[in-house]
Amino acid sequence: MGGITARVTLIGVDGGKAMLDHLGFAVFPYYRPLGEFGEFWENFYTWWLMWTFNPTSVRHRQMWNLQQTEF
Repeated sequence: MGGITARVTLIGVDGGKAMLDHLGFAVFPYYRPLGEFGEFWENFYTWWLMWTFNPTSVRHRQMWNLQQTEF
């Protein structure tokens, strides 16, 4: 069982990867089945959810730079 998240990045020390590794999850890049077209819409939907439920978080995250990971 696992999922896809935009909150954990593979780059950087404080990206959350160490925490998921400690909990026993394997973290790896998410490969979108629809390519760049799907990437745009998934990032748009993720950014829209962040803007709707936690508008403060979108100040530091741009829709174009979201990197999703799978765990």
